Amino acid sequence: MIVIDGSSEPLEVGRLANLTYLHRSKLSYNERVLAALPFVRTEFVVMACDDELYSPKALSMAIAFLEESTDHVACVG
Repeated sequence: MIVIDGSSEPLEVGRLANLTYLHRSKLSYNERVLAALPFVRTEFVVMACDDELYSPKALSMAIAFLEESTDHVACVG
């Protein structure tokens, strides 16, 4: 998991396995997303904001769609 924190003060997250924490308060939202890209090591990425809910079934369906539809690069909704 990659956390890109845009808040004014960094969070105390400690050392957690599989977590990369980036505090980038001076960057715009788009710049923070770009800052995270070098850390992505997986085939798929979810941009998960802290105020949204994600259904495991919906995520599985999105991955299945992307695997079958190679002319698409993203799923929304």
